[in-house]
Amino acid sequence: MQWFDSHLRRMLAELKKRGELLNTIVVVTADNGMAFPRAKANNYEYGVHMPLIIFWPKGIESGGRRLDDFVSLIDLAPTFLEAAGVEVPREMSGRSLMPLLKSELDGRVDVTRDFVLSGRERHTHARKDNLGYPIRAIHTAKYNYIRNLHPERSPTGIEYKDVDWSPSHSLMLENIDSKLSKLAYGARPLEELYDKESDPYCLNNLASNPEYAPILEKLGARLEEELRKGGDPRILGFGEVFDSYPRYSTTRNYPGFNESGRYNPEFVKEALDNMKLLGIENPAYEGRVFYNKSQPSRPPSRD
Repeated sequence: MQWFDSHLRRMLAELKKRGELLNTIVVVTADNGMAFPRAKANNYEYGVHMPLIIFWPKGIESGGRRLDDFVSLIDLAPTFLEAAGVEVPREMSGRSLMPLLKSELDGRVDVTRDFVLSGRERHTHARKDNLGYPIRAIHTAKYNYIRNLHPERSPTGIEYKDVDWSPSHSLMLENIDSKLSKLAYGARPLEELYDKESDPYCLNNLASNPEYAPILEKLGARLEEELRKGGDPRILGFGEVFDSYPRYSTTRNYPGFNESGRYNPEFVKEALDNMKLLGIENPAYEGRVFYNKSQPSRPPSRD
């Protein structure tokens, strides 16, 4: 933190020296959760809840405020475009933060920002055929609902390689049979539900608790609805396309690979066939999300 702060101070000083500080949007945040077990590359609170500070003297007239609105880093791009007077492309799923920045209110500004989505596909090469561990989640002020779309897979991969190395990782591997290690490295159910007010570390899964069945159903339905709106292939029935992408980084000597950059041809064929069934003629069109509102979706089974 001291290293980061010192460099941030130097950057701000340079902007001030050039006379650009007052009209520069400075965003201080992080790219993911801490590189600890059950944090980074997971959808629990400490894997997705990031710090966020926005500094823009010329654009934020009422500064020094702390907001409780749920925002995502995908909101930054449309924010920058709107601030620059550039039209936001319709393909962008993020929402501009300009209304929040221009507001004079503290706490919750936009009542519609009462949740945020998060997800994961693949973190690193840790399974045969370079398979990932797909997760989708919805976060509200009180609850964290998680859908593990392939619970039959290991969340941490072969030899626990899907967890970044750290002293805490080494310690937990040395005590692999402990309760905390099993939570971090063990198999996970299809659904997880946590009350962040009473359980901020997301350790007590309430998904099988009958008292929380209505909340589980409500959040699960809302997650599926939002994913359909965004055209998520995992919810539309052809999520295997994510597992078909080549890996050009280094690979481990795990079974199932054909060769680096070419593997899982059956996934590619199945994904393309599903897209054709959905009426999508050109699935590679400008890299856009594939979604056809006129076609029925096929959400994952919750049984």
